[in-house]
Amino acid sequence: MYSYNSHQQALIDAPFDRPVIGVAAAGGGKTTTMVGRIQRAVRVCTEGKILAVTFTNKAAQELRERLMRVLDEQEFRRVMVGTFHSVIGQLIRLNAEDVGLSSSFSILDESSSDQMNITIIERMITGNDPNAEAMRGVLEEVIPPRYKDSVKKDIANGVITEAEAPREPFNKTELKKVAHDISALVNLAHPKELEVNEDGSGSLFSAETMQKVANAVDYFRPKGATQADRRGDRKLVFKYLIFLRAVFHQSMKDSCVTNTLSYDQVLFLGYLIAQTPLGDDIANQFTHVIIDEYQDTNALQDILIDKLAGENITVVGDVDQSIYAWRGGRPELMEWRAQKSQVYHLPTNYRSYAQILELGNNIIKNNTLGASIRQPMVAGRQLDDNFKGVVSCEFQTDATEAEYIVKRINMLHERGIEYKDIAILVRNRTVMPTLNKVLGQSKIPVNDTTKFADFMKSEVVADVMNFLKVFTNPRDVYAFMATLDKPKRGIGPVMIDKIQTQARAKEMGVIEYLLLEETEKEFTPKQWEKITEYTDVYRDILTADHKVTFEELYDMLVINTGYKDWVRSLKTDSTRERNLENLDILKEMAIDFETEYAQTHQDYSLFDVANAFVIDMTSTTRQEDVDGVCISTVHGAKGLEWDFVIILGCEHESYPGKKAETLEDIESERRLMYVAVTRARDGLLFTWTKDRLTENQELTRSPFLTEMGIAPSDDLRPDQ
Repeated sequence: MYSYNSHQQALIDAPFDRPVIGVAAAGGGKTTTMVGRIQRAVRVCTEGKILAVTFTNKAAQELRERLMRVLDEQEFRRVMVGTFHSVIGQLIRLNAEDVGLSSSFSILDESSSDQMNITIIERMITGNDPNAEAMRGVLEEVIPPRYKDSVKKDIANGVITEAEAPREPFNKTELKKVAHDISALVNLAHPKELEVNEDGSGSLFSAETMQKVANAVDYFRPKGATQADRRGDRKLVFKYLIFLRAVFHQSMKDSCVTNTLSYDQVLFLGYLIAQTPLGDDIANQFTHVIIDEYQDTNALQDILIDKLAGENITVVGDVDQSIYAWRGGRPELMEWRAQKSQVYHLPTNYRSYAQILELGNNIIKNNTLGASIRQPMVAGRQLDDNFKGVVSCEFQTDATEAEYIVKRINMLHERGIEYKDIAILVRNRTVMPTLNKVLGQSKIPVNDTTKFADFMKSEVVADVMNFLKVFTNPRDVYAFMATLDKPKRGIGPVMIDKIQTQARAKEMGVIEYLLLEETEKEFTPKQWEKITEYTDVYRDILTADHKVTFEELYDMLVINTGYKDWVRSLKTDSTRERNLENLDILKEMAIDFETEYAQTHQDYSLFDVANAFVIDMTSTTRQEDVDGVCISTVHGAKGLEWDFVIILGCEHESYPGKKAETLEDIESERRLMYVAVTRARDGLLFTWTKDRLTENQELTRSPFLTEMGIAPSDDLRPDQ
C-alpha cells in the first residue's frame, strides 16, 4: 500500500536486536515509515506485543487508522498504540490493585490537579505537622509578601520594617502558581531526584535541575529583579524544590485514598512500577518498542522507555523540532541516543518546495545542539506553478498589517486555495486582537484551533466534567469539592471537610458514604436537606428502573441538580449566554460520543461510556474540522501543514522571546521558528510591525529573518 524511498526502507529493514534511531527531517514521511517499521516488526517478531508510543492522541489515532489498513485483525491486536500517558495509564489500570488503586481511578484535569495540590499545600503549612512552620517559612521566602494598606503605610513611614510587618495569607492565585511549579519539577528533574525515603528525605538536586526549575518558576523572575537576584540564590531554590517534592509525594499518598491520578502522577507511578518485578513482567510483554517524536521526551519518559524496551527499541524524531523544553522536553537525548544506536537518516522533505526548505536549513544550521546528527533537508518536490513564493512584509502598525493579511488571504482564495489550507501562526495570542477584529469584519471563515482549549477551560464545562467524575469515580474528592455547592446551597468548607473526613474514616467514596442510610444521623436536618439536593440525583441514576442512556445521565446531572437553571439565573454573569451555549455543545458532544462508542463496543454499561468520555475529553487536545483559515500558536501547529502559512508578529520581541537569556534559550527559540517555517507546503508570508497595540516601544525586525537569508531590502510595504 505504501511506497518508500531508499532511506525509509533502510530504517524499516533495520535489525531488531539492537537500538535503532531514525533522524527524520520535517515533512520526511516519518509516520509512513513508522507504519512500515511496525508492520515488519509484527511479522518478524512473532512473539509478544509491539508497543508504539506517540505524543498526542491525534497522532496515535492516525497511526492506528493507518495500521488497520496494512495489518490483518490478528496482527493489529498485537500492536499497542498510545501516548505516554495513555499507555502507562492503561498498564496501571491493568495492575491497579498491585499499586493500591481501583481500576476505575480517574485522571485529574489541570483544574482538579491544581485543587489537589492547593489542598495539600494548605494542609501542610497550616496543620499540626511539626514541619508546618518550616514549610510555611519556605513559601514566605519565595512568594513576595502582600500587606494591608495600613501596614504598607506603616512600612513607608518607618514605623515597622518589612520583616516585622504581618503579611497577608497566601491566596489561591499564589498557591496555584506553586501547584504549577510542582508539575515543572516532575517534568524537569531526573526521576531519582523525585524519589524520597520513608523519613521524607531524598536525593540532592543537581545544579542542572535547580537551574531548569528556577528558570521555569515565575517567583524566581519577579519584575525589577535580575536573574542573579533570585535564580542565583541556590539555597532558596534548593529549599523550594524540597518543598515541591514533599507536596508531590503527599499527593501520591493521597491518590490511593481518592482513587485519582494527575498526569504527572501517572508517569511517576509508571516509573516506580518499572523498578519492581511487576515492571519486568510488563516489559516482557513487549517484543519491540517504537517511539515517535523522541526529541520531546523528558528524563522521566526516557527512563521509562529504557525499562520497557531495553535494546529492543526504535526511536524516531527530529532534534530541530524540539519545542517543548518548557515542559521537560530534552532534545539533547536525541544525540545521546544516537551514540549508542544504529543511526538512519530521513533527509527528504516531501512537503515543501526547495525555496522554503532553504529558509529552514539556513536558520537551523546556527544551532549547535543537534549538529552531530543533523543533515540538511532535501526537497522531494519539483518546482512548479503551485509555488506561491516567500514574502516578508514590514508595517508601521498592526492595523495596516491586518488589512494586508486579509487582502492576501482573499487573493489566495481567488486563486483556488481553500481557506482551510491557509494558516496564521503566532508565537502567542497577544499579537492577535487587531487581526481578529479585521477578520471578523471580513467574510473570511476562521478555524481558531484554540477554541477547544478555551471551551474546556469554561467554568461550566469543568463543572459538568466534575459531575461526571463523581459518578465514574465516587472517591474523586476533588471533583466532589468542586460540585457540591453548585448551584449554591450554602455548603461551606467546614461541612465539606466533615464529609471527606467521615468518608475517609469508613474507607469509602464521598457519594458512597452520603448514600448510606445511617449517614443522615451525622448531620442536622437543615444540613441533610442541602446535601440530599445533591445526592438524590446520583441515587436516581443508580436506582433507575431502566437503562439510563448517556444523554439522560447528562440531563440528570445538569438539569435535575438545578445546575442549568442556576447558570441561567446568574444576572451578573456577562458570559451567561456563552455558558448556556457551552452546556448545549457539551451535551451534543456527549450524544455523539455514545453513538460512536456503541459502534465499537457491545454490551457496554453507562459507567463504561461515561468513563471513556471523561478520559477522552480531559486528555485530548482536539480541534474542530472547520473549513476556515486556521489560527494557531506555533506550538499547536506542530505536526500539521498547510499550503500557505502566514507567520504573524515576526518582531525581535517575539522571535526570540523576551525571556530568552541564554544560548540554550536562543536555540530553543530558533527551533520554534524552524517549526513554523516547515509547516508551509507552497508559500510563506512573514509579517512584522513597528507599532503593535500590545507594546509601548518601537519594535524591531526578528534577527531570525536575517539568519534565514531574508534581507531587510526584501521587506515590502503594504501598497506593494
